Amino acid sequence: MTANDSTLSGQAQVTLTEKPEWQLRLQFPQLNLDNLIPLNETANGENGAAQQGQSQSTLPRPVISSRIDEPAYQDCKAFTADILLQASNVRWRGMNFTDVATQMTNKSGLLEITQLQGKLNGGQVSLPARWTRHQ
Repeated sequence: MTANDSTLSGQAQVTLTEKPEWQLRLQFPQLNLDNLIPLNETANGENGAAQQGQSQSTLPRPVISSRIDEPAYQDCKAFTADILLQASNVRWRGMNFTDVATQMTNKSGLLEITQLQGKLNGGQVSLPARWTRHQ
């Protein structure tokens, strides 16, 4: 499948039980997240027009951590998932990554990222992580 400067192939399987079980194995020769995910237009006024003196476009910085406006993750408790994604080229927030791979699971709201790695500007980026939201 091709859309918005991105190409996708792979397999997806869903078992419809009381708690649906997702299994995704996806490959992206090209994944342009800048074209697929809309950016928050914080530089624009309420009517969508750019405010005076802000006509120069700047790329937003990646968010490292924020406690403001945390989204509700209740829907993640309603299913389980086993996800493997691989991408040869990824564009995200103006940065061009290569050889990106991630493996993650969702077990009723517990997201575990066992692999997240890629290359950027000649360097290696990787992040194993485990996250759960306590209520």
